[in-house]
Amino acid sequence: MVDYWVMESYEGASNRKQMTDALTSERDRLYSEFYILKSITDVSDALKHGRLAEISRHRDVANVEQLKMSKSFFNAPFGEGVFAEAVDFFLELDEGVVFSARRDLKKAKEFWIEKLNQG
Repeated sequence: MVDYWVMESYEGASNRKQMTDALTSERDRLYSEFYILKSITDVSDALKHGRLAEISRHRDVANVEQLKMSKSFFNAPFGEGVFAEAVDFFLELDEGVVFSARRDLKKAKEFWIEKLNQG
């Protein structure tokens, strides 16, 4: 979503390097405005690729093994699983902050609704 947001408002040259620089700059600005977007990007990339290549910025996750999942309905001990309860996955970020996909995706949705209503 971050990339779509950036490219929708991009009015620079069609030069690939300039577009990449503008995208990187705007990503960094959005990440500083709402840090969870960076975590969502990194977790999504880890789930998609398994292991992530080194890049110029710090990643919140380097590989999919760092993600922890809650027990699903069929894996929870009898009486603990709830049918309507979705699986959640977690990642311990810097300074003991825990990323929860379930909680933080809701926050990101609220962020984007507000952002889209401004534009």
